[in-house]
Amino acid sequence: MTAPVHLPLRLKLLLGAQLAVAVLFFFFFWSQTVSLARGRAASWQDLVGLAMPALLVLACATLALRLWRRGRRQAAVIAAILPFPLALVGFMAAGAV
Repeated sequence: MTAPVHLPLRLKLLLGAQLAVAVLFFFFFWSQTVSLARGRAASWQDLVGLAMPALLVLACATLALRLWRRGRRQAAVIAAILPFPLALVGFMAAGAV
């Protein structure tokens, strides 16, 4: 029986920091969206746009873990770095930047 393979601490810290920033991003801009809506509920496009960085961090963390377990260490490191650049590309494609 083989021992489970876990991500190294540096990648866990990187992904944790990215997730923390994404959650802070969500709450800060949620408050901005609610204050500018003047009583109206935020649309689902706002919610998806605000949650996109956190969802990307979770998806890339899963991908990094799978790559690390398969022995593709360099690809796992790249996958762990990708969430914020992908979020920026997504926001630029949506016209938000």
